Amino acid sequence: MTSYADAHTAILGHLKANWKATPVYDGPEPREAPEPPEPFVRVLLRGQTGKPTSVNGGHDRRHILFQATAYIVLFTPVGTGDALSIAYASDLERLFSLASIPDLKGGKVDCEVAQIGEPVPADEVQRWRSTTIKIPVRYFDRSVNG
Repeated sequence: MTSYADAHTAILGHLKANWKATPVYDGPEPREAPEPPEPFVRVLLRGQTGKPTSVNGGHDRRHILFQATAYIVLFTPVGTGDALSIAYASDLERLFSLASIPDLKGGKVDCEVAQIGEPVPADEVQRWRSTTIKIPVRYFDRSVNG
């Protein structure tokens, strides 16, 4: 059984287990950026897209297919150069593209092809530039009886 929270935990766990290049944080924008400035990533899972799809799972169970979008946001300090951002974003894209990530309850989260967004340059106030890796994901919630 995979719930929304289970899917989020699985994606975060997959990143933490396989990504050692930078610190990994859970949730939206950091309250305080690391000092001294160093690259880091944040994990966000945004709600189900579209309506859940009922799939007959047999044994009087219904499997509900959910689709959502995971965002891995890479922050790099201004002045580190484009090469570092591009290299990290490419590595993150490869880590998640077409991955099948097990959750803690015997289910899994299936990732589609990840896409790297355009970098958002820092403004005069910000010291960070961000690059978002967008990953469409699917998971089944098998907890619903038919």
